[in-house]
Amino acid sequence: MNYYFWSFDYCIGDFFNIELPIIYSIYNNTKLPIFYKSDKLNEKIREYIDSNLTFVKILNKVEKKSQILVWKKNYKKNYNLLSEYNVILFERFKNTKLIEFKIWNTPPLIQFFDKKYTGPLPPPTQLPPPETNLKKNIGISLCFRRFLGLEKYHQLITETVKFIYNNYNVNIYFFGLPEELSKIIEKCIQDYNIKFIGKMSLDNLFKEISKMDIIISTSTSLVHMAGLLNKKIIILFDENNKFMNNCIYKLRYNNYSNIIYTSNYKNISKHPKYFMKWSPYCDNIIFIKKDYIKNIENNLKLLMT
Repeated sequence: MNYYFWSFDYCIGDFFNIELPIIYSIYNNTKLPIFYKSDKLNEKIREYIDSNLTFVKILNKVEKKSQILVWKKNYKKNYNLLSEYNVILFERFKNTKLIEFKIWNTPPLIQFFDKKYTGPLPPPTQLPPPETNLKKNIGISLCFRRFLGLEKYHQLITETVKFIYNNYNVNIYFFGLPEELSKIIEKCIQDYNIKFIGKMSLDNLFKEISKMDIIISTSTSLVHMAGLLNKKIIILFDENNKFMNNCIYKLRYNNYSNIIYTSNYKNISKHPKYFMKWSPYCDNIIFIKKDYIKNIENNLKLLMT
């Protein structure tokens, strides 16, 4: 039997955080290749699949009446296109008739990433001399979101860097694209001797992220990828986000009973999976939606231990 997966997403984060866990779970249970069809296939994802995921075969066409997996949120808007196929819908972290998706246990996918990217590694690009290599590495994303805006977010980054530089003996890295380098960021790089990690393949990006101890970012693909590598993460959100207040999670492979702090969120026990959608596989996640500088400073103390 062939297993087909039809994607309608272009986002790198959704591939690693939503699609790949389902694909790998099926492969792990069946040991059969998964045929992957996408009408919006990101070239970076294509390159990553071709180079690293030998059990995934990319298709340009799927025969009609084939049995295919489709993410439920994409079904209605693509109903006409999918009407001639035997569609199996899946939802985030829920079982399908093909697999029992055990999100509560250590997923085989994490073991796959552990084996591939963790263990003895060379130091990150342009690290200082060997005597300082034991310092922690903090990675900060330059990618902003509309709720902050470029200027406001980059100002926030420079203030964060100043605090880190004055209080911790660490190496700081900026993750971003050349077009995300504003004047204030370029000055920050020069003033604090920050290393810039720019455009590269997803495989090389995973390798760079694997060398970090803490990631600070808005909701970006960097967060999803860091989550797969079980990095400590601080995520910045819109102050108007209705689903959460400032929250801190200390997890061990999705054991949600280990939530150590949350403020003003009455339904936390009912909706933990909503929060976990950004990084469902990492042990330490901090969500910040207001008083960004103050909360970053306070919560870094937790993550530095």
